Amino acid sequence: MNLKELKKMIAEEYSAYTEQAEPAVDVAPGDVDADDMGADADADDEDDAEALQERFKKLANIIKG
Repeated sequence: MNLKELKKMIAEEYSAYTEQAEPAVDVAPGDVDADDMGADADADDEDDAEALQERFKKLANIIKG
């Protein structure tokens, strides 16, 4: 088998594979609602960041001590 035959065989297999491949996720336009995440999401993220910083500070003190 030479390189030309190998490339042809790979191209055929790849095209057959892509024709059979189905999408893994089926999403309709109404499924995604990004506008509902307003200021509440930002406030929650800020609280989470502060809690994470406090946890790191406690862990740093444990390591130092």
